[in-house]
Amino acid sequence: MTISTLISTCPAPVSDAAGVSTALTWLATVEAFCLSQDNNAIPTRHTIINYCEIYFLETPSGAMTDYTSFNDKLLHIKLLLQGVVTASA
Repeated sequence: MTISTLISTCPAPVSDAAGVSTALTWLATVEAFCLSQDNNAIPTRHTIINYCEIYFLETPSGAMTDYTSFNDKLLHIKLLLQGVVTASA
């Protein structure tokens, strides 16, 4: 697993219950990946871990009424990961 893989597999945009389930798995995967990395590899890892945890816990599984807000949260995580790639290039 690499940061680039996580970025490319971000499930946004999500528009149904199956997408929410996939997105929750993605958030958990991103969190686990960041937890296993060194601070030097991902300088923003604590921020990413915290957001993943918050978004994961705040999101009900199944259908939602506000997919826009949830997709914004997914994109925030994706952009934080992209920032690491951009800064290290």
